[in-house]
Amino acid sequence: MKCVPLWTFEKVKTVGSPIIALCFFFLLAMMPSALQAKITVGIIGDQFGVKGTVGTAQFDQNLETAYQAMAEGVTALNRAGVMDTVLHVGDLLESTQKNEKIAADFNRATGMLDTLLSKSQPKWFLSPGDHDVNPLQWIQNAPDRSKEIFLKSLYCQINPAAEEDLFYSFDIKGYHFVALYSQEHLRTDPRWGNVFFAKISDRQLAWLETDLKKAADAKGIIVFTHQPLWYNGSSWHRVHEVLARYNTKAVIAGHYHYDQDDHESDGIQYRVVGAVGGRIKTATARSGGWWHVTQLTIEDDGSLSWKLIPVGGDTCHGEKNPSRKNTGCNGLKKEPKENFTRRYDMDRIQVLDYLLGNAAQQLAKKPIYIKEGALVDKDGMSPARITLSGFGNPIDQVIEATIAVKTGSDYTIESEHFEPGLCDTLSENSPDQTDKINTITTTSPCRIPPGANIVLSNNSTVKAACAQYNADYSQCLAYKPFWRAVVVYIGNHLPKPGDGVPLTITLTFDSKMDNAPMAIWRDITVPVLALP
Repeated sequence: MKCVPLWTFEKVKTVGSPIIALCFFFLLAMMPSALQAKITVGIIGDQFGVKGTVGTAQFDQNLETAYQAMAEGVTALNRAGVMDTVLHVGDLLESTQKNEKIAADFNRATGMLDTLLSKSQPKWFLSPGDHDVNPLQWIQNAPDRSKEIFLKSLYCQINPAAEEDLFYSFDIKGYHFVALYSQEHLRTDPRWGNVFFAKISDRQLAWLETDLKKAADAKGIIVFTHQPLWYNGSSWHRVHEVLARYNTKAVIAGHYHYDQDDHESDGIQYRVVGAVGGRIKTATARSGGWWHVTQLTIEDDGSLSWKLIPVGGDTCHGEKNPSRKNTGCNGLKKEPKENFTRRYDMDRIQVLDYLLGNAAQQLAKKPIYIKEGALVDKDGMSPARITLSGFGNPIDQVIEATIAVKTGSDYTIESEHFEPGLCDTLSENSPDQTDKINTITTTSPCRIPPGANIVLSNNSTVKAACAQYNADYSQCLAYKPFWRAVVVYIGNHLPKPGDGVPLTITLTFDSKMDNAPMAIWRDITVPVLALP
């Protein structure tokens, strides 16, 4: 599909001279404001990365929720005032759908974005994300570019600068904006998978150098892209060296679905903005569990200020709320949040999220059973018991873990305890280890020492210590138990197959960067089945 530009030089030439004169005086009237250095930029993050398989009811519902969130994000930016321009950092669509559905979603999404109170033309600019362009097949560095071509055919009708390439630049009020295209290597990622292909091409880098030379006199340069390619530092360093030679103010990305103050290097601020509809963590806002849009202001003196604007309701604080009433935050206090969380903390939250994901997968495969109306273990005789194994502390700070049944359930737990040796319950005033309790109940959090029971942890995986290996040590046969509890039915009727025991595992630690608590949790359902 050939892109049709929105304007052509020939159309302007046919306009009569009175109109030309009117336009001339209009431009003169606008010149004082154009000369002002201050500029405001709205930023919108990911809509996609939603749960569910394409075409299922779950996916369709989450897609609807994603676009509703984006509509609220547009409203939130408009309430903040008129922006000079708005940047969208990608994942506006889901490319694994049929092209007819992609086009319909594009029209719906752009209809919302076109209501932005933005002075630029077009009102908003896109740096496509992986969900916008990835092919159906999951192949690292995939050669199929059909979805990328289709996205380009849609977007270039709004922004003709994207007709040839999905990297491009533009100028607003003396500032130079660069949209880098982070998806040249399809189905790759700077943190998961084959990270060494998560980089821009030599051709795009050469274009960037030429483009920035032409913009050497700009008041400032703002770069936006989808994936934070600087996580692949071995390839990004050459991009940074180019950016550092010019007056680059900031590099902005999305993709991770949480906000992050990454770092500042050579006067360039690196930032990751969170999602606006894409899947997020069940966590406090400080720990990445919120949707938001962002307002960047560059002042007359060239300084940058950032404001994060919540979308979709209240945010949560990592401190426990004694009342636990009407918080909607897993018993945590509500909080305002306007600033980015430091990467120091978010890297640790990301690892804890993997740990909770492992626990969820494990417990989903460890059902409890019903025999003659009573809850039993798989042997048909013992009391029904939940055991969580392969769990520990994957970070370098003490974390507190609590495990509880959700309020209102027909099930409860008794005789619960953490395994000896994995919880540091030593009192601060104890002179020695004699106060260490080998078995403690979950009425108090388990304080897990740094690194306890974990042999591998990084930004993309967590593995616990193995208690038993096979003969050649190539396979872990059993993980050390971490927590055990007996399940009791307290409902008014009898337990029935298909029920679930709804647990919540909450992990907290104290931030060393912001002197504030960080908290993340996961709701996990243990299946209840009839004994075979």
